[in-house]
Amino acid sequence: GLAICSMRREEFDHAKRCLVRALQLEPNDDLACMAMTVVQLQQRDGPGAAETIKRLYGLAPENPIAVQKFADLVFFKGITTNRLRDVSGAIRDLVASAEKLDAGSITKDSRHRNGYAKFQLGRLAHYEGNFTDAVKLYTEAVAVLGTTCKAAWLYLTKAY
Repeated sequence: GLAICSMRREEFDHAKRCLVRALQLEPNDDLACMAMTVVQLQQRDGPGAAETIKRLYGLAPENPIAVQKFADLVFFKGITTNRLRDVSGAIRDLVASAEKLDAGSITKDSRHRNGYAKFQLGRLAHYEGNFTDAVKLYTEAVAVLGTTCKAAWLYLTKAY
């Protein structure tokens, strides 16, 4: 409650304090973990966000958001360690798993996650040098995501 209100007001230090306390009281709260990830990323705390994403995925491997965030973590670890080729199959499997978990759902959130999955796969194709597929996937992503995922637009322009 308080953490989300603080996040909306962009009071990220207060939100983090609330979430730390919430996770002390309920360590298995996957929603608090998701919110903490957002706060940590907003505060540019990459290592903290990575640990929270791992924790979130461990708590909720059936949650498509947790699976997508874990796929992002694997992608960025692959990039930073120069091992993207070694983990590309795992990333594709994670994205497919998240899409399967969302199968049949037609909510606005599931459409957004589907658009984000296109972005994730486009980004992977882009880094693998497959620009034709990357542009196609980015274009599909921005058609769904609109302006909610500025990274999709940025990567789309970079792929041309």
